[in-house]
Amino acid sequence: MSKKELAIQMTMLPAKKTDLFYVTETALVFREKIPSQQTIENTYKVAKITKKSSPWWIGDCIVAGEQHHGEEASQMFETDEVAHETESNYANVCRAFPVPRRRGKPLSFSHHAVVYKLDDDIREKFLDDAIENGWSEKELRKQVQLWRSSQAVPVTAHQRNIPGTDTKEAIRMEFDHGNRTEVENVANDLKARGVIDGWDSCE
Repeated sequence: MSKKELAIQMTMLPAKKTDLFYVTETALVFREKIPSQQTIENTYKVAKITKKSSPWWIGDCIVAGEQHHGEEASQMFETDEVAHETESNYANVCRAFPVPRRRGKPLSFSHHAVVYKLDDDIREKFLDDAIENGWSEKELRKQVQLWRSSQAVPVTAHQRNIPGTDTKEAIRMEFDHGNRTEVENVANDLKARGVIDGWDSCE
């Protein structure tokens, strides 16, 4: 039996039996009194897959429930506020990445979660770069933050070298509608370089 077949059989429903084992919230129990080495090895591989894949699986369950059962689906899933928010994020990532576009090793669900809010072409590029450069989820997040900072203000490189009110006003307008911390950092940098004058605060 292949890992894929085992994975299809495995379920997280309490005490649900499969050909080889059953699982509860706190245990995996082999049906055979003396399971074979092959059974143990394959089951171990499924357990490893489950550990890494559970966010995808949970998210797909929620998406399927919403698609096929509407409001009734909410009764099937987590009601604790914190857990509900976490699982809702899982579902958002799953919606952003249809199955054919999800990346396996070396990337994880967490890599996808970092970029799912970006435009399609941008997030695909980031995932490509993460694979090519061996970025961890933490490093990918850092790279995305750097990219966001560079996009925070609609001021081109040549505009940054032109002192005057126009540049300051462009920054102020973006400040009113965008990420204030990032915009303020860019504005302070421009002030330090003499591109704009008298920038003490965007408020």
